[in-house]
Amino acid sequence: MLAVFLRGFLIVSGVSWNVANIAERDYQWAFCSGLLVSLVWWFNTRTANRLESWWGGPVYAVGAGCGTLFGMWLGTVV
Repeated sequence: MLAVFLRGFLIVSGVSWNVANIAERDYQWAFCSGLLVSLVWWFNTRTANRLESWWGGPVYAVGAGCGTLFGMWLGTVV
C-alpha cells in the first residue's frame, strides 16, 4: 500500500508544483515538474489496474491530498 500512497503523492505533488511554476512563469522548473508528472502518470497507468483490494482508492486519495500540500509548499521554496 505504500507504493499506492506514493503514486498518489507524487502525481499530485507534481501537478501542484507544476501549477505554481506556470503561475510564476518559471520555464525551467515548469518543464521539470511537467516531466515528473508525465513519468509518474505513465508508470501509474501501467500498474494501477492491478490493485485488487478495496483500500487502494482511499490510500491513493490520502497520498494525493498529502501531495497537494507538499506541491504547494514546494512551489514556494523552489
